[in-house]
Amino acid sequence: MRRTEFSNGRVYTMTGTGEKVSRFSVLDERFYTVGGTPHASSDRLVDLEGRTVIPGIIDSHTHFVQYCSDVLAGMDLGGCDDLDEIAHRVMDGAAKMSPTPTDGWLRGGGWDKNVWPGDVFPDRKALDAWVSDRPVALMSRDCHALWVNSRALEISGVDHRTPDPPGGVIARDADGSPKGILLDSAMDLVRAHIPPLRGANLQAALDKGFAQALSLGITGIVACEGAHALHAMARRAVDGQLPLRTWLTIPDDSLGALEALGLCGGIGDDFFRIFAVKVMLDGALGSQTAYVDAGYPGADGIDRGLLLHTTGQLRGIVRRAADLDLPVAIHAIGDAACERALVAVEDEAVRHLRHRIEHAQLLRPDHPDRMTQAGIVASMQPAHLSDDIPLIERHWPGREHRAYAFASLARAGAVLAFGSDVPVAPLDPFLGMRNAAFRMDGHGQPWYPQEAIDMHDALRAYTAGSAWGVAAEEAVGAIAPGYFADFVILDRDPLLASSPRDVDASQVVSTWVGGEEVYRREGSGLFDPKGS
Repeated sequence: MRRTEFSNGRVYTMTGTGEKVSRFSVLDERFYTVGGTPHASSDRLVDLEGRTVIPGIIDSHTHFVQYCSDVLAGMDLGGCDDLDEIAHRVMDGAAKMSPTPTDGWLRGGGWDKNVWPGDVFPDRKALDAWVSDRPVALMSRDCHALWVNSRALEISGVDHRTPDPPGGVIARDADGSPKGILLDSAMDLVRAHIPPLRGANLQAALDKGFAQALSLGITGIVACEGAHALHAMARRAVDGQLPLRTWLTIPDDSLGALEALGLCGGIGDDFFRIFAVKVMLDGALGSQTAYVDAGYPGADGIDRGLLLHTTGQLRGIVRRAADLDLPVAIHAIGDAACERALVAVEDEAVRHLRHRIEHAQLLRPDHPDRMTQAGIVASMQPAHLSDDIPLIERHWPGREHRAYAFASLARAGAVLAFGSDVPVAPLDPFLGMRNAAFRMDGHGQPWYPQEAIDMHDALRAYTAGSAWGVAAEEAVGAIAPGYFADFVILDRDPLLASSPRDVDASQVVSTWVGGEEVYRREGSGLFDPKGS
């Protein structure tokens, strides 16, 4: 047993009482004492030298394996302002591939047609001009549109005779042939033919993702993914090589497999656990497929967006998941989708579970109170806000004040659990805190500041709130005796920030998981523990 004493710090415990202390101690993998007086029996003494300490950050919504596979191991198209820049990156990526690649597919993600001149979807003809000899599949920034070339459509058997699948749209030319853009469930027509990254290539990509997360103070993630991610993360957990605590959601189309195997809530350990069933209910704002009460101005064939389940179907999924003692995590962005999600879980029979609405970007006025009354976790991603503001004003006119309603939810007493939605938005949790607390538009002006929350509540949503959202609030998310010693040392106090520029990821000095230092910023000038 090894005990380390940390003193002379600004330690935010996020426990609700006595939240700021100056010292704590760690015994092996758990916090031992918090506050109080120093103990002479400690094996190591660490002087924090006035630095700030916060609980480890838990990212409540990621597509982590997808991010590692498509972006870190593929082409990152984020930040491309036009097709010319996309062309350069795609052709450069193709040139770097082996002449005989293992699976032949050129992958990437992060493009955003909303920032391009004209705000229109691209097509396969542009991709064909750059790469025609191998299939190309590029995921949009919001992960609700897949851009492919003709070779990818040919391999997948998608042509003018292919019908739109339920919950999806194949964008088409005037003659009915596919344009190369597949929306929502239509993406699966091609994705089913793309071999997932495997073996050493996948492990190398995951290592990059883990290292990045730890450098940002992230000690736990919720991964909203499927069987491939389950296998990849579970394998790492079995081998003792999973550096982040991971809670995995299982897609609702795998419910039958869970039932057949008898898998239920509670299975897992302190580093890896299946904790919920993920349900896709609508699309996204970026693709104008989020399901809304009022239609999109000038929408072409999409109208109110996409609704992927009827209320009856959704209720059935909720009940089946509850029978396995698993809550549901319902992707609902538009106000009409959030309404259906609420109706489906406002059932006393399933109230004992921590159901979640993922995103909840546009709410009706009565939704915050109803979410609180039903015990529904508001799993939101404030990192989206800065980029979404012009889209909200363009596509949700007259309803802007109901978007990203952080303060309304907090006032109602709902639990906020914040995450990134990576690769849809950057992994950086400090970007999310900035957006939640300052809500600045592209001109540096506050945008509906009445829905801002303070930095303390923003940090709570990334720590204690996220822990509550995965029913782990008695083990992580706070600095308290008996909790796992997951914490982050910062070189300045984000809770004292008076402007957005005062909240930055560069302030992470050191990250600890289970009492072990797993990241230290190079050149940070950080102390070395004294003692044996």
